[in-house]
Amino acid sequence: MAALQSLDHYEPYHYTRLRQPDNIRLVRLLPSADGTDELRVDVLEQSLSTVDGTYTAISYAWGDTSIDIQRPIFCNGRIIRIYPTLHSALLKLRHQSEVTLVWCDGLCIDQGADPESLEERSIQVQIMSEIYTNAQRVVADLGDDLGHKNDEFIFSLYELAGISTKHLEAVFPAFEYHDFFIDEDEEDADEDADDADDEYSGDDYEEGQSASQDPEQSSPPRHASNAPSDEGRSVDLLIGLLPACVRQKWLWHSLGTLVARPYFGRLWVIQEHALGREVVFMIGRTQIRGSILARAMLRLYNTSFYCLGYSNEVTRAQHRVPYMASLNPVIIFRIREYIMGRTFDRSKITLDRLVHETITFASTDPRDKIYGLLGLCHADERNHPSLRVDYRESVESLSLRMSRLFLSNGAHFVLYHSVGCCSEASTPSWVIDLCAEKRDDVGSLVLADGTCDDALYNAGHAPDQANPRAFQPLVSRDSHLLTVTAILLPAICSLSTTCPYMDKKTPSSKNVHDWVSDLLTWASDQDMPTSIDIRKALLSTVSADTLSFSGHFYRASLDAVLPGSEILTAALYCIEYTGPDILTDDYSRRMHRSAFSLMGCLMFAQGCAVGFPLRSQELVSLLYLVPGCAKPGDVVAIFVGLPVPFVLRPTEPEPGLEGPVFRIVGSAYAHGMMDGQIFSTSLPEQLIHLR
Repeated sequence: MAALQSLDHYEPYHYTRLRQPDNIRLVRLLPSADGTDELRVDVLEQSLSTVDGTYTAISYAWGDTSIDIQRPIFCNGRIIRIYPTLHSALLKLRHQSEVTLVWCDGLCIDQGADPESLEERSIQVQIMSEIYTNAQRVVADLGDDLGHKNDEFIFSLYELAGISTKHLEAVFPAFEYHDFFIDEDEEDADEDADDADDEYSGDDYEEGQSASQDPEQSSPPRHASNAPSDEGRSVDLLIGLLPACVRQKWLWHSLGTLVARPYFGRLWVIQEHALGREVVFMIGRTQIRGSILARAMLRLYNTSFYCLGYSNEVTRAQHRVPYMASLNPVIIFRIREYIMGRTFDRSKITLDRLVHETITFASTDPRDKIYGLLGLCHADERNHPSLRVDYRESVESLSLRMSRLFLSNGAHFVLYHSVGCCSEASTPSWVIDLCAEKRDDVGSLVLADGTCDDALYNAGHAPDQANPRAFQPLVSRDSHLLTVTAILLPAICSLSTTCPYMDKKTPSSKNVHDWVSDLLTWASDQDMPTSIDIRKALLSTVSADTLSFSGHFYRASLDAVLPGSEILTAALYCIEYTGPDILTDDYSRRMHRSAFSLMGCLMFAQGCAVGFPLRSQELVSLLYLVPGCAKPGDVVAIFVGLPVPFVLRPTEPEPGLEGPVFRIVGSAYAHGMMDGQIFSTSLPEQLIHLR
C-alpha cells in the first residue's frame, strides 16, 4: 500500500471557475490493481452537451459532514478532502486497469462558501436534471454489505423480483397496486433471476432449493389465519407463492437494516434515482439493477401490508422489525415511476406536490428541500424566474417566498408543515418548515390541495353540519401576514399531563393505561362528568375511533400527533384495555382485530385540553388534543375550508388592521370537529390574521 505521507508537502486542490454556464466537471478515476492504494483522480472541465452517455453519476448519502473525518485523495497532483461515504463509493467503482469517468457532487461542484462558489453551485444545481439524465448510468451506493447473510439477501431479491406478476395477481388481485415494474421488467426479472441462480448456485445451495429454504422443510408450510375466510385464503395462497425466505426472520431483519441506512432518508437521492437512464445499486461490492431491487423491496412491503391483521409465519418473522416505520423507499421508487410516466401523468408532477411528499427527507442544506426537487419538475416550472436556484438567498427568505407561492397555487399543506411554535418571533409562524425531519401525522392525512385523506374522520359522532367551502387565504406580498376566514372555538382553559414517553423498561400497556387514568382524573377535576359516554369519547379520541389506515400500515390517533411535540409509540396490542365494556360494538370489533394482531405503532398526542361547552346534546365539554407546547389561553380555530383545526396564540394587534392577530402553534384534534365538519354552533366566522 502506497501511504499518503507528509501531506504537508502537497498543496490543497483549488477549483478554477467554469468557463461556461453549461460546463461541468468530470472526474477521471485512475485505476489500481491494488484495492488498498490511495485514490487518485484527475478533474477536467467538459461541456455537458458533448459528454452525453459517457460517464457514471454517483448517488450516495453524505453522512457525517464533519471536517475532521474527511478523507484525503490525490487530485491533479494535489490533495483534496472528501466525505468517507464518497471515498468508499469511489473505491468500489475503481477499476483495476481502466480509467472510470464519473460525476459526483462532492468533487465536481465547488462546495466552498465564498460568493463565487455559491454562484457556481447555484448554476450547477439548476442543471442537475441534465447531469443525471445524460449519465450512462447512475450508481447508488447503499453502504457496506449486510454481513454473513448478504449473499442470501441478494439472492432473495432476485427470487422475489422473478415471480410472475400475473401469478401474484391471480391469487391476490390487489397485489399490483404498488408493483410498478409489471410490464417493462417481467422478462428482464426472469433473466436476472436465472443469472442469480448461476451466480449463487454451488455447494452452498442444494439443487432445486432456494437460498432461504430450510433444508429440513420438504413441503410448503401451513398458514394459520384468524381473518375472514376468503381474504385469509388469498393471503395464504400469496404466502405460498412467495419464496420461503419471506417466512424467515433474517430476511426481514436484513431488509430493516438496509432501509434504516441514511441513503433512503436523503432528499437528493430522490432526483438522482428518478432521472437515471439506468440505475444500479451497490450493497457492499455487489451490484444489483435498480428495477430488481425496487421490484423485490416493494413486494416485501406489499406482502407485509397484506398480512396485517393475520397470524401467520410472515407476521411472526417480521415481529419487532421496525423497517415499516419508514416508507421512504416506496416514495423514492414511486417518484421514478411518476417521472417515467408509467403510473402518472408527468405533467402533473409539480414542485408543491413533490415538496408535500418529501418534506421529511434530510438535506444538509435546508434550501435543498426545494432545490433538490427542481430537476423533477416540468421544464416550464423548473426554469421559471421565481424558481431559480440561488444559494445566496437565506433559508428564511426562501421559506417565506415558497410558502406564498404554494398557498397562492392552492397547496394548503404548507400550514400543516409550518414552523409553528418552533419559530422565532421574527419569523412568520405559518411558513413551511424546511428544517423538518419528522412528519406531522395530521399533515400526513392532508393532501397538497388542502383536502383531507379519507382516513381522517370524526370521533364517533355524526356532525350536524358540514363545511364544504374552499379555503381561500389572502396572501400579502408586502407583509408577513396571512389572512384567513376562521371559526374561533373557546380558548383552552386547562391542560392535562402529557402521555409518558415509551421506553423498553416500562410495559406499554401500563403507560397508556396510566395516562388515560390521569386524563379521566383530570377531566373530573375540570367538572367534566366521567360517565360512560364521556369515557367512550375520551378513549375513542385517543385510540379506537381515530385508528386509521394510511399508506401501508395502521396507526392510531393519526390526527392527534402534533407538530412540536414528542411522540409516544407503542405496540398496537397495548390498547387491549379498551375492551367491549368501554367501547361500543360498532367500532370495538374493528379495533380488536387490529389491536391484537397488527404490527405497527400506536401514536398519541402529547396534550389534551378542554373548552367551554358548545351547543351539542352529546358533548358537555369540547375535548381537544393539542401540541405539547400549547398553553392556557391559546385558541383552537377551524379554518373554513380546511379539514384539521389549528391551535393559535393571540399576539399584539396590527396597527390599522381590523381583526385579531395570532401565531400558529400547531395542529389540533377537536373531538367531533374534524374533516371540515362542525356541530351546530352560534360562533361566527371571522377574518383573522396570522403572523
